[in-house]
Order: sequence, then structure tokens, then C-alpha cells
Amino acid sequence: MNEHWKEDDVLRAVAQGKTWQQEQHAGECVACREEERWLEGALSNFRASMHAYSAQVAASASMAQRREAKVMQWAFRFAAALIVLLAVIGVPAYRAHRDQQEARQIALREQQDAQLLESIGEQVSYVVPTAFQPLAQAAEQSAQTKASK
Repeated sequence: MNEHWKEDDVLRAVAQGKTWQQEQHAGECVACREEERWLEGALSNFRASMHAYSAQVAASASMAQRREAKVMQWAFRFAAALIVLLAVIGVPAYRAHRDQQEARQIALREQQDAQLLESIGEQVSYVVPTAFQPLAQAAEQSAQTKASK
């Protein structure tokens, strides 16, 4: 192989390895050897760039995940503080409201009980049944007359 390598030959030699003819030509031809070294260097630089880029992306993703974790951590802390605050303020307020409702219900029951007792008292205030009232009145008058004599 006396002629210089074409671009495809250089790519094939770097990617797949050289044939014995290309090996012999590379030993004799400085231009083809330099072309091969240049392509290997370019690929090596590209590989290094890709590794650096992927490491940078991974680091920034990791940093973003840490930032997101901190935000979530603060959000949970805020939610917990809000729950505690609501419990501290809400529970006594609820109890006070419940106590007021119970007091109103007790007052209403006492009022209803008083009305019931008053109604019962009016009905029970008569000593004798209605049918015997004339007899009871006559007995009262007789007792008053005896007392006045």
C-alpha cells in the first residue's frame, strides 16, 4: 500500500484496528501516521470532554437534588410549625366554643325545667280535685266561722 490513506481508511484504522498492510504503510509514511495520531487525539479530547460534561451535569443534577431536598425539608418544617400553631391556637378556641355551647344548652334546659315546674306547680297547687272543690270550700267556710266565734 504505497498511496496515502483516504479519510475512510484512517477512520477504519483507528476504530477497528489496522490491517498488516496499513501497519506496514504507517511505519513508512509519516503523513498517514500523523493523520492517524491527529484523529486519535481528537477522539481522545472528545471523550475527555464528554466525561467532563457528564460529570458536570451529574454534579449540577446532584446540586439541584440537594437544593430540592432542602426546599422540601423547609416546606415540611413550615407545615409542621403551622400544624403546631393551629393546635396551640385552635384547640383552646374550639374548647371555649364547645364550653359556650354547653353553657347555652344547660341554660336552655334549666329554663325549660323551670317552666315545666311552674306549670306543674300551677296544676298541683290545688289541694283537692276539681270535683271536690265545692265541698272543700264549704269546709273552709265552716272552719272560718268557728274560728271567728
